[in-house]
Amino acid sequence: MDKQPSARPPFDNTVSVIIWALLTGGLLAALSSRGLHIVAVAFGLVVLAAGLVVLAFNWSRNSTDWTGRRASDRRRVIAALVACAALPMILLAVMTADGLGTPHGGKLWVVRAGLLTAVVATSAICLSGLMDWSYTTPLRRGPRYGPRPCTTSTSEEWRSLTSNWLLHRMIAYTTVRVAVIGLIGIVLAGVLPKVPQPITSVLAAAAAILVAYVLNRVTPVAALSQNPPLRVGDAVILAEEYGAGVENRPIYYVVDVAVEGIQLRELKDGVPIGPEERSHDRTLEISDINRLLRARTNFTGCSAACSRVNKYCPLKMGEPTHPPNT
Repeated sequence: MDKQPSARPPFDNTVSVIIWALLTGGLLAALSSRGLHIVAVAFGLVVLAAGLVVLAFNWSRNSTDWTGRRASDRRRVIAALVACAALPMILLAVMTADGLGTPHGGKLWVVRAGLLTAVVATSAICLSGLMDWSYTTPLRRGPRYGPRPCTTSTSEEWRSLTSNWLLHRMIAYTTVRVAVIGLIGIVLAGVLPKVPQPITSVLAAAAAILVAYVLNRVTPVAALSQNPPLRVGDAVILAEEYGAGVENRPIYYVVDVAVEGIQLRELKDGVPIGPEERSHDRTLEISDINRLLRARTNFTGCSAACSRVNKYCPLKMGEPTHPPNT
């Protein structure tokens, strides 16, 4: 019987990981039904292997004490990854048993290319979500009285967390958007086979602009992930605050890092202001970090008792952050 956790982390993405894994498996099964059996089975096995490697590498942090999740959550996630690889295999076996031939002719290449592009996007989302599920969230939550960003903010451990967090989100962000651009191009090529040359040039230019936009977004993130100047859990001081004087700059806690920006929670006297349900007060663009960041300091708001600045913390507001008699 599963041990009941004391508190499940908010925004637990167990269901999300399962859905994206099953969706990927369904698309691979559809790809197999269109004749690309080997490609579909091989892709499913690659996704399964990558998912199991991620889980195995972070297995010790997936316990109830670390994550607050039930052990059955792990079993369901693993089952969804296995299903991702099994669905195209099952369909292939059924088609072989029924003597169904490989489809051919017509616009079959459009369907195949579209399905393969969609699979690339969904598998990237699935594996990125799995990284959050098995690595990012457990480290941010930590054991009940163990280290977490809000209690040991300047520890070198959080540099690695911030770097890896940005890296896997950047890969997913780039993969999904390039796949969507490719899918649009495939659909247009299939629907409009005889496009006039001027329109073709316009569409090609539009695609190039979209790809350049995506690359311009991720280039600063790639640079930042190598040596992040701020880390999740830091208390940071920024320049050029709106209406704030040089001697009255707000201090923020680094809550979340993503390609879209860094989420910050404003502090007053070392603790977050406003209700504890508030996720963040400001988003700092990645490209603005080097220009606006003036200082990063140790966050001390949770040194004695929980201030609920970290939404994944298993403690309640005001609960001691250290075990009794220590």
